[in-house]
Amino acid sequence: MRTEMLTFWIRSAVFRLIRARVGFAIAAAALIFVALASGGKSRSEEFLNVAYGPREQHRLDLCLPAPSATPTAAVLLIHGGGWSGGDKSDMAWHCRYFAAHGVLAASAGYRLADGRPENGWPAQLIDVQLAVRWLRANSDGLNINPARICAYGHSAGGQLAVWLAVESRIFPDALARELAGISPKVSCAVDNFGLFQLTPDMPGYKLLFSRLFPRESEASLSNAATLSPVASVRAATSPIFISHGTRDRLAPLSQSLMLFHALNRCRVRSFLSVFEGGHEFWGASPDTKSKILAQELDFVLDQAWRDRAGRSTNERSSPL
Repeated sequence: MRTEMLTFWIRSAVFRLIRARVGFAIAAAALIFVALASGGKSRSEEFLNVAYGPREQHRLDLCLPAPSATPTAAVLLIHGGGWSGGDKSDMAWHCRYFAAHGVLAASAGYRLADGRPENGWPAQLIDVQLAVRWLRANSDGLNINPARICAYGHSAGGQLAVWLAVESRIFPDALARELAGISPKVSCAVDNFGLFQLTPDMPGYKLLFSRLFPRESEASLSNAATLSPVASVRAATSPIFISHGTRDRLAPLSQSLMLFHALNRCRVRSFLSVFEGGHEFWGASPDTKSKILAQELDFVLDQAWRDRAGRSTNERSSPL
C-alpha cells in the first residue's frame, strides 16, 4: 500500500510540473519511474481509501486513467443504498470502466444515515459536496480539468448526483470550512433510477425516515420533501442524463419523469433513457445494460468537453 501511495503522489507531482510547463525533462524522467513502478504499462491505476475530509467515512477509491499530456475529465461515483447502506466498493467496476476510457473516476464513501443526528440528512450531500471540492482543489496533481467534473450515481446516489448538478452553494455545516470558496457544483450528472420523494406507502418508509431525520418525532412529508432537488432545478442546473426502468418498484419511474419535466421546463440539457427492467437494472438484458452504460459514458465525455454555452470543444485529453 505504501508503494502504491508513493507512486500516486509522485505521479501527482509530475503532473503539477507538466501543468506549470517547467522541468519537462525532470517530469519525463519521473513518468518513466511511474511507468516502471506500475509494471511498465500505460494503464489505469487504482488507489484505495484516499482521504478527502476529516471523518472516517471521507474516503475515495481513485481509478486513474493512463497518463495524458492534457488534463482529463473526472467523474465522482456515488453508491446507492437508501442513504443508509452500501459502500464505495459497490462502484468498483464503474470506477475501472471510466478510467479505461480516459476519465479519472473517484468512488466516494459518505456518512450513512443510522439514526444518529450527525449522520442525518443532509450529511450525505454535505459529504459528497466536499468530495467534489477535494477533487477540484487537487486538480493539478490529479491531472484533471477542475471545470470538467461530473457526478454519477445509482438510486440514492443518483439523487445525490442530481443535487450536485443543481446546487452551487455549500450546505451549512462544520465541514463548510473545509476547502471553503471552492465550488461543489459538477458540470454534469448521471442519475440511474434516483429516488427523490419519500411517501408513506413506500416499503420501509418509517424506518428510513427515522434514520434520515432522527430529530423528528413524526414522519412528516414536509421534512421528507427536503430530500428532493427537483424544486431547486433552475436554468443554471448542469446537464443531466437519467435512466430508469419501467418495472422499478423501489423508485417508481414517475420520480424520474418528474425530474425530467422540471429540467425541460427550465430548458436544461437533459436526456431520459427508459428501459425494460427494475431497480438496479434488475431483469434488464445484458445488451440493455451495456447500451445504457455506453450512452452514459458518451454523455460524460460530451458534456465534459462543452463550454458553458453548450458548444463542443476539441480539448479532449491525449496520451503522453
